[in-house]
Amino acid sequence: MALTRAKKESVVGDLEKKLSGAKMAVFTNFHGLDVKGMTELRRSLRKEDVEYVVAKKRLIAIALEKVGAPAVAGMDGEVGVAIASSDPTAAARITHNFAKTHAEQFQLLAGVFENRAIAKQDVIALATIPSRDVLLTQLVGVLASPMRGLVTALSGVPKGLVYALAEIERSKK
Repeated sequence: MALTRAKKESVVGDLEKKLSGAKMAVFTNFHGLDVKGMTELRRSLRKEDVEYVVAKKRLIAIALEKVGAPAVAGMDGEVGVAIASSDPTAAARITHNFAKTHAEQFQLLAGVFENRAIAKQDVIALATIPSRDVLLTQLVGVLASPMRGLVTALSGVPKGLVYALAEIERSKK
């Protein structure tokens, strides 16, 4: 059944609102994915505050144009959009992991990151970057490493002194 003009405008307006606040959008082909698989995908995306929207390709293109994002080439099949508004790599990471386990029914197509169109390979590259929290933890570890080394070195001096004094006492006996 064809969509009415009002329904199409509503879908475009909704997509426009979601895409305007998005840090990243990943376009996927979900042809052949069953309801169980789609539910699993949506649950995993929802945990990371990522929305998954299914719409006609033309309506997605109109919404992208309205928010000033570039047109995305290579949108074949039934297209869904994973839209991340907080963690920019979450959409790429979750859809990439899902595509690995459901390769026959679900493929990554392309994406929009920081208002630039990116290819499938770029989406995969962003998917392999650790999350923001992991990167911050690694940064704290790197910054704390010199201090940890200093503490270790300084704690070794008193131990060495105690050992030397104990040796002197033993040699006197």
